[in-house]
Amino acid sequence: MQFSWMKVAIYLLTFLTYAYSGYGSSTIVHVS
Repeated sequence: MQFSWMKVAIYLLTFLTYAYSGYGSSTIVHVS
């Protein structure tokens, strides 16, 4: 199940990057 881990890592990286940029809430709402 390495695919899942890769997906989780990508999501985490994206989330961290957006959160650091200050677009966390907006991104979460947009993705959802």
